[in-house]
Formats: sequence, C-alpha cells, structure tokens
Amino acid sequence: MREYTASELKAIETVANEINRQNTKEFIKASALSSKGFAYIAFYLFLIIITIPLVILALLAYFLGELYFVAITIFWLGVFISLVVPEVISIYNSMPISCRCCICIFRW
Repeated sequence: MREYTASELKAIETVANEINRQNTKEFIKASALSSKGFAYIAFYLFLIIITIPLVILALLAYFLGELYFVAITIFWLGVFISLVVPEVISIYNSMPISCRCCICIFRW
C-alpha cells in the first residue's frame, strides 16, 4: 500500500471538504423546497377548508332567499382567493418538476 505525501493528503482533504460543502448546499436547498411543498399543501387544504363552507353558506342563503348574504359570501370568497392563490402559484412555480408531480398525484 502506498503512502501519501502531505501535499496529496491536503489535496484529498480539499476535495472532500468541497464535496461536503456541495452536499450541505444541496441538502439545504432540498429542505427549503420540501418546506415550500408543505406550505403549498397547507395553503391548498386551507383554501378547501375555507371555500367549501363559504360556498355551502352561499347556496343555503340563495335557496332561503337571502341574496344580500350571498353577495357578502361571494365577496369574501373572492377576497380570500385573491390573497391565497397568488402565493400558492408562486410556491408551485418555485418547485422542481418532480415535486410538482408528487403534489399532482396527492391532489388527485
């Protein structure tokens, strides 16, 4: 077995440190994308949790003849969607294609 010189050991150490640094950067990047994925799912579920009751209330008010309540409900539904949907789209667009596919599968 061959013994390495000090300069060769230093070169090996430098390469190992660079690989470790790159792996750490990739891990941090993957963690950030993962948290964005969870944020997307949370926003999406929150949107469903808020939207469905508002739609049910609007339909119930419509059938009961309370048209002003329908208008108020639709207004707040529009406000909520206009606040949440752009954030969801920006999170979705910042994700890699593989994460988007996972979310599509989860969604359907």
